[in-house]
Amino acid sequence: MNDRARALIVLLQGADGKLSRAAVADKLLQCTGCGGAFYGVIDAPANVKIDKNVIVVEQDHGSREVSETTYRFRYDPASQHFILIGFDYAERDRANGKNASESTNYLTGVRKTNGKASIVPKSKIFMDDVDYEKFEEDAVNRLGLG
Repeated sequence: MNDRARALIVLLQGADGKLSRAAVADKLLQCTGCGGAFYGVIDAPANVKIDKNVIVVEQDHGSREVSETTYRFRYDPASQHFILIGFDYAERDRANGKNASESTNYLTGVRKTNGKASIVPKSKIFMDDVDYEKFEEDAVNRLGLG
C-alpha cells in the first residue's frame, strides 16, 4: 500500500481576481493509510466542505473502536488566518456499543465532555498549526480512554 501524507491548502480570491494563499495545514489531514482496519486497503477519508463560510474537516479511523473528528474553521480578517472555532471528537466501540465524546466551541469557550460542560480558554488556533494526532491524543486523555 502506498501511504501518502496530505495537506489542506486554502486559497482566497482577491478583488483583482488573483489567488493568494490563506492557509497551509500540513498536519490537519490524516494520511491515506491512517484509516486502520476500518478501511482496509482503501484510502482513509478526509472530507472537507464549506458550510456557511466555515471550512469543515471530518475524518475517522479505527477498527473495532472507531474515532471520529470534526474541525471547524472560519476566516478571521483581523489576523488574516483561518482559526479553529470548533472541534468534536467521538469514539465508539462497534462490538459493545460504548460511546464517548466531546465538543469544544472556541468562540464561546465551552467544552462538553460526555455531556458535562466546562470552560476552556477562548484562544485563536490557526488552521496551519492544528496537528490532528495531538488534538486526538488530548481528547482521548480528557475522556479517560488512553
